[in-house]
Amino acid sequence: RFAAAALRVTGSDEPPGDVPKVQARMAGPEVLDVARFAQIRFRSTAVSATPAGGAAWNVSLRGELELRATRGPVDVPLTVELAGDELRARGQARLRQTAFGIQPISVAGLVKVKDELLVEFDLVARRPPEEPVRLR
Repeated sequence: RFAAAALRVTGSDEPPGDVPKVQARMAGPEVLDVARFAQIRFRSTAVSATPAGGAAWNVSLRGELELRATRGPVDVPLTVELAGDELRARGQARLRQTAFGIQPISVAGLVKVKDELLVEFDLVARRPPEEPVRLR
């Protein structure tokens, strides 16, 4: 799970002035509607992995994404690395907005968002410090 409001438009290849407009529309009621649907959820249904060398693995993650009130299947290829107390997963997934009942936005016909979006992620998990043993 993660907060829908945490998603950010990168705006690569777009005029910088357009990014805040697209960001506001994305968070608004036409697209993500973060006021009503605060969480985006992913539940894995299958995982497979192959060694990628060293402490890295190529992982194929299949699951169900819940976006707004719509659920759909998603395949997520990623690379997972383990270093000390840190596990890092990097990858990207392509999603079609219309598959989740969202119409791609357009601002005055000048800014038009494609139906297929690339979602990139870099997740880091760290082992919590161990609690000291306390004797009573």
